[in-house]
Formats: sequence, C-alpha cells, structure tokens
Amino acid sequence: MKIDRFWIFRATLLVLLTLAIWPSPGVAESSQNPNPPEIVLPKPHSMPGDFQDQRPRDEGPKAPRFDPAQARKDALQLSTLAQKVPSQVDQLSKSQLPKDLLQNLKQIQKLAKRLRSEIPH
Repeated sequence: MKIDRFWIFRATLLVLLTLAIWPSPGVAESSQNPNPPEIVLPKPHSMPGDFQDQRPRDEGPKAPRFDPAQARKDALQLSTLAQKVPSQVDQLSKSQLPKDLLQNLKQIQKLAKRLRSEIPH
C-alpha cells in the first residue's frame, strides 16, 4: 500500500507541475502577439519659412506649354532639312555617302519629336 500512495503522490505532483508550467491561452496570446502595435512617429512641425510649405500642392506631370513662335521655327527648319534628303539619297544611289545625311536625319527626328510633344492634344 505504501507503493500505491507513492505512485499516486508522484502522478499528482507531475500533473500539478505540468499545469503550473503550461501557459494558459490568455497569457500566451498577450505575450506572443503576432501583430505587434505599429509605432507611430510624430510628424515634424513645419516652420513658417520652411521649404515644405512652399511646394505646390498638385505635383502631377505638367504638359509643356505650346509656344507658336518656337513651333513655327521648328517646322521651318524641319521643312528645310526634309527638302535636302531626297537629293542626298540620290547621291547614295551613285555610291556616294553625303556627310550630312545621317546628321540631318537625326535632326529631323529630333525636331519631329519636339513638335509632337509640344502640340496640344
């Protein structure tokens, strides 16, 4: 009978120790929160002369303003360059490479791109 009491005492002690060590559900959730609270830093105060106050409010992409005088100048230059190209291409058929042909074609492309971007649509 002494052995039975010993085993009962030992089993009870084991259960009590297990319950004492085992964390309860409420304690486990509060100590190991998977989503800790976010740290909110205060915003810096701006001074009256601060550069942040001087920025425009809508900072979207601005379309270039149409300048009719510049557009006319670019169009005339484009026309002049385009009139030179056919004669320079004819020289290519005679196995002669005009030195300005590639430069003129690049300038034509640049002017055409500029005109396309400036024209309001």
